[in-house]
Amino acid sequence: MATNAARNLHTVPTSGTRKTSSTKARQQARQRKTANSTTKNRTTNKQRNIHIHVHKTGNQSGAGGGAAGNWSRSSPIGDAEFLSAGHVRAFAERGRKAMRQAAMDFSYAHEALRAVLREVPPPQGEHRGQMYMKANRVARSLKRAANAAQAASAHSARTWPAYLREYEPWINAMGGPKPQTPQRHNFGA
Repeated sequence: MATNAARNLHTVPTSGTRKTSSTKARQQARQRKTANSTTKNRTTNKQRNIHIHVHKTGNQSGAGGGAAGNWSRSSPIGDAEFLSAGHVRAFAERGRKAMRQAAMDFSYAHEALRAVLREVPPPQGEHRGQMYMKANRVARSLKRAANAAQAASAHSARTWPAYLREYEPWINAMGGPKPQTPQRHNFGA
């Protein structure tokens, strides 16, 4: 009996003092620790890696290289150089494309951030639903940024038709762009 008691005791040296505990006490401590855990039946080695790639390119083709100087190198829209109607149209189109891409990027980032934050285990005393609400509150600003970029894309696209509508007399007097009529193909005659 004395040998069983000696065999069940475990000695762990810690900084000069000895701590003894039985295997039963260690098992009970492990059970208490796992009972308080909120991530039961989940492996702890799962990791979520998110990679963000930022591509910086130089001057885009057709972006111009005039009055704005180095601004076009840092802007996906390019130089704001309005020396002709073609420049206005090109700038509005580049702005529409850039804002459309930004809106998609923000939308994807919103979904990814919300999904990652929903996976965070709730602290002691909180429910999973509270963590979902917190994740939504944090990611909401990215959703608003996506909506704003989408609106900016739409406003940029409206620039060229508004220009044509408001300055039509001057454009016609200067021999500007004419409305193109669709070509009719007579394939059977």
